[in-house]
Amino acid sequence: MRRLVAWLSNEPNSLKERFDLILAFSVVGFLWTNVAVYAITYLGLLPYIARPVSEPGIKLDLIGSIQFLIGAAIFEEILFRLIPLKLASKLGSGNAVAIFSAAVASSAVFGYMHGGWVHLSMQGIVGLMFCAVYLKYGGMQGKILLPTAASSTTHFFVNLQF
Repeated sequence: MRRLVAWLSNEPNSLKERFDLILAFSVVGFLWTNVAVYAITYLGLLPYIARPVSEPGIKLDLIGSIQFLIGAAIFEEILFRLIPLKLASKLGSGNAVAIFSAAVASSAVFGYMHGGWVHLSMQGIVGLMFCAVYLKYGGMQGKILLPTAASSTTHFFVNLQF
């Protein structure tokens, strides 16, 4: 646990380090969600996972779709990362156990809200990854803007596959 806290507490300094970390987490999130989708489908837990890009009757062009994905990523990062992790940090006086407990709980709710219990294996794990990005980019030190921007950017890139 101490090694994880030490790693998360050490923010990336250079622009290249920041970009590389967001890219790495985005690729891992993309790969994990695809593996999870195929595993869930193969196991017969869902006949198939297919979501329309937009609801019937709502037409989104490319720019509208990108704006929607950006807005969704920012909103979800505020709701599922910023608020619970900041609260846990404040209420737990920066205690790593309180912060990690909040990360697990918010990620479980995040996964469930994306499609029920089956999606815990997919979006719940990716939610933990977004928590790691948030904490790595200054969330462990109580910062708000950079961690939220970093986790929102990573979330946006993972959302591009859908």
